[in-house]
Amino acid sequence: LDVELTTGGLQLALSQLALDDQIVLGLYYWENLTASEVASILGIGEATVRGRLQLAKGRLRERLARDKHLLSPNEA
Repeated sequence: LDVELTTGGLQLALSQLALDDQIVLGLYYWENLTASEVASILGIGEATVRGRLQLAKGRLRERLARDKHLLSPNEA
């Protein structure tokens, strides 16, 4: 996501996503797990993980675009 966020803006946007989105994004990006590792933890296929990541990132982008107050004054 190529935007500057206000302090806590990303956390707020993430907290407003569905729990499934939060989990897949958290495991992959913040826990630095591979798609294969996430798949193993969640008991789903690796292709499913990649699909969920794409969808979750899209929803996060939409949330950030809709809620301009999450962006820094330079980006809003």
